[in-house]
Amino acid sequence: VSCGTNYHYYTLSGSSWNAVTNINTNTNSRLTYCMYNDSGNVEGEKFYSLSGGGGSSAPAIKDNDFNAAAKNLLKEKIKENIGGYIVLKAGGGGTGGNAATSKGTKAGNGTNGLETCIVIQNTSKQSVFKLCAKGGNGGGGADASKTNASTDGYGRAGAKVNSENGCYTYDYTLSSNQKAEFNCTLAGKEAGNGGAGTSNLTAGGKGGASVLNSNQVSNSGKDGVTPNSENNPGAGGGGGTATKSGFGTSATVSIGKGGNGAGGYIKVTYKRKFPGSGGGGGGAGSVANIKNIYVDKNTECTFVIGKGGAGGNKDNNGLNGGVSSVKCDSDSRTFTVNGGTGGKKGTSAQNISSLPVGGQAGVFGDVNEYIRALDPDKKDVKRALTTDEEKEKMKGIQNKGGKGQTSGTGTPGGCGGMYSELNVCEVSNTDANRINGKGFVYSDTIVPTSKDIQNTDKPSYGISGAGGGGGAWVRNLGAGKGGSGMNGYVCVYWYGEE
Repeated sequence: VSCGTNYHYYTLSGSSWNAVTNINTNTNSRLTYCMYNDSGNVEGEKFYSLSGGGGSSAPAIKDNDFNAAAKNLLKEKIKENIGGYIVLKAGGGGTGGNAATSKGTKAGNGTNGLETCIVIQNTSKQSVFKLCAKGGNGGGGADASKTNASTDGYGRAGAKVNSENGCYTYDYTLSSNQKAEFNCTLAGKEAGNGGAGTSNLTAGGKGGASVLNSNQVSNSGKDGVTPNSENNPGAGGGGGTATKSGFGTSATVSIGKGGNGAGGYIKVTYKRKFPGSGGGGGGAGSVANIKNIYVDKNTECTFVIGKGGAGGNKDNNGLNGGVSSVKCDSDSRTFTVNGGTGGKKGTSAQNISSLPVGGQAGVFGDVNEYIRALDPDKKDVKRALTTDEEKEKMKGIQNKGGKGQTSGTGTPGGCGGMYSELNVCEVSNTDANRINGKGFVYSDTIVPTSKDIQNTDKPSYGISGAGGGGGAWVRNLGAGKGGSGMNGYVCVYWYGEE
């Protein structure tokens, strides 16, 4: 061929270009290329398939297993901003790098993924604190402008994000040292480098797998692959690839872009706490003084002494007090004084807009029909408090425990948790047991003497049968226990000749 211009023929053998020495021979013409060069330099057309690196995946905090100081700080900030907001921000995946604008240039690098954070806001929706995991690093773009593009023009993998100091807290309320880094539970997983070669298609680097699974995404064509955020949250995108089609002057090159990383994933499980309520105070027992009941020397009598009811806990009502009774075999009647019933547990608020309901007071223990039927000169009955005002005192009021009922002996009931009344109950806000109702023990019961009872001016019936106080509920302390009621007694005094 002679046109006043130098033409050079090359054939492609594997990955090498070989000059055709006999230019008059046109064998294997489909593998022969005619290259034009104005400067007269001998140069064959060369193509390198270059691909971008994959992006690395993000580190993670998993299963509440992370730095204790950071975890406790998160809890404290939530407690300090009751009525505010917990905002969950799942970070977006990093974007894939753009394709190169033309042959022989560098493609754009991918950007880093965004942080995934738990943000605590106050009631005005102002951020006061956040706890975050960093995003994964973007992969590098392919660079065809390098001198040795066939060996080092591929895109580098996105650097691994280690667990060490990969997470942090940020306290907006501090004037300095607002950011404190700590170790995540899991490190982000590494991505894969891109590739370079003379083959028509070189796969882009694989994206770093999500820390929740081991699945990686890789290029299946010109453009990099974007992972599924639902199955691979936080995973890096696959790198893009350059491909060539056609031959000679009709050859075209398609330059791909990188795939985007998957969005982050955040799941927080927590207990919703609403205001609780105090339990009602326990009901008290009454006193019955039965006089002038005849029994002979052969009569046998059975006495039952009622025990005070037990205080309830946060899940249960208080137990009823026991029954006190006298039954003699010479008489068909059984004279009975019932124990007071236990106070009821309160009902916590069921949602943020509802109010707690205080537990109902226990009912006092009354005498039975046989005692009520006795003539007035044969009985003296002292009932426990019964008025509506007195009952109201025994109910759990908001967080307070109800005060126990005063018995028929005049013995005041135990103070409810957090119950405060002048000259009756005092509350110490530094006492960890202040939420528990006050109760009684066996030795608190004092049995009257015969002389005390027979005092016509002012008979005394000892100390017994008072109701225990209800437990209170206080935020950060929880629910207190109810106090146990006071025991009863049965006294028998004999008069007259045998």
